[in-house]
Amino acid sequence: VGVSSYIPLLDTAKTIEPDPIPALWSQKVKSKLDALASEVGKRVLISEIGYRNSTDALYQTWLATTSAPPDPQMQAAAYDATLSNTVSDPQIAGTFFWGWDNVGRFAMKGQPAVQILNKWYSLPQAA
Repeated sequence: VGVSSYIPLLDTAKTIEPDPIPALWSQKVKSKLDALASEVGKRVLISEIGYRNSTDALYQTWLATTSAPPDPQMQAAAYDATLSNTVSDPQIAGTFFWGWDNVGRFAMKGQPAVQILNKWYSLPQAA
């Protein structure tokens, strides 16, 4: 079952340290996706997910624009949280990130998020 996932991790526009982001992702997103997979009896494919290069990347994640300052490390932390929760999850078949270039704040080309993708997609269990 393919899903787009732009579920916010925060209820307010604020910046947080990277350490709690994987647990937030698990609580706010992974739990919903795993429940959906169990309900339909099929694995979930995240066919579209993305995070802005901004200090408010975890808030209203579906919005393409923001007045918040750029924060490539926050975008990378959100990617890392996503993949740390999905690569080994038997309920999730894979994850496709939206926005390589020319997509405003979602663009990842030349950003630290690319290093995160390389780290996780190079693992044997990601194949």
